Amino acid sequence: MRYAVLGAGTIGSFLGGMLQAGGNPVWFVGRSTQAHLIAQEGLHLRNLKGGRRYFDGAQLHFGDDPSVLANADCILVTVKSQDTASAAEVLRRHAPESAIIVSFQNGVRNAGQLKARLPHKIIPGMVPFNVIQPHPGDLRQVSSGHLAIQASPFSEQIQKDFKAGGLPLDIHERMEPVQWSKLLLNLNNAINALSGLPLRTMLLNPGYRKALAAAQREALRVIEQAGFQTVRLGAIVPELSPYLLHLPTPLFRLIANAALAIDPDAGSSMQDDLRLGKKTEVEYINGEVTHLADKLGAPCPVNRTLMDLIKQAETEGRDYRKLSAQDILNAITTACAAEE
Repeated sequence: MRYAVLGAGTIGSFLGGMLQAGGNPVWFVGRSTQAHLIAQEGLHLRNLKGGRRYFDGAQLHFGDDPSVLANADCILVTVKSQDTASAAEVLRRHAPESAIIVSFQNGVRNAGQLKARLPHKIIPGMVPFNVIQPHPGDLRQVSSGHLAIQASPFSEQIQKDFKAGGLPLDIHERMEPVQWSKLLLNLNNAINALSGLPLRTMLLNPGYRKALAAAQREALRVIEQAGFQTVRLGAIVPELSPYLLHLPTPLFRLIANAALAIDPDAGSSMQDDLRLGKKTEVEYINGEVTHLADKLGAPCPVNRTLMDLIKQAETEGRDYRKLSAQDILNAITTACAAEE
């Protein structure tokens, strides 16, 4: 199939680049600054196993004009969650009605937002790994995991195309449990962003792990109370994650290394956003838990505190104050005491 990527930032450019490496025509729609850099520097792709591909800028259809979406059989939406409504308007204007649209976004409600606004076939998807861009056009996968999409008449062809590009992709009959499970893992993003540390370094600190375990336990309680389900993602069982986080660091390191490959330079996209002075997706991650808790009338002090800390960091801008594990634990403890 012919593909287009709407929101070709770090993740979108990596997915589109790997698809092109597998032989599929791809059109990239991103910011004009990114398009200019790609035209100059090209696209360097490195996967977690060390595989490399390079495309010269002239080999890529990379720009900021959404009219190229008309060329696509399948459009990957990789914009930030807060931009979903505006992305839907762009798709309404430029995407052929026959095009399949795959939402590869964080959170649990973006595909539903697209469905509510568009006549197209919308397929929910999930990206499990992180990609960093240490230099313009240099995209490096820094954690492991299989992409996932919901079963549809088109999913097997999409799976085949992604596999040709070196991107394992799983097909699920129901994506909601997958999305909630990924959201549970993404609760680390706020803590990682507040720490200012590489993800691996943060996770080897027992204090930060304790904060993450508290956020996950609270989220699991709310998800269960709402009647939603989670599902195993690779070697990670969501219900066991809080217990593993409380293990002594040497044992945690041993189990984590077997379950999930993380590059020493890996960080969360939320940390990147704070570093660049951008608005984060915290309202669609930790905020999704607080939103659900509010609907149920359930307490949610841990994730609400983490969301508030991120919002405070957003107001401080690029020079936001990094927080120690004890800083975060103290804020959580105070919030939990106030709820009692």
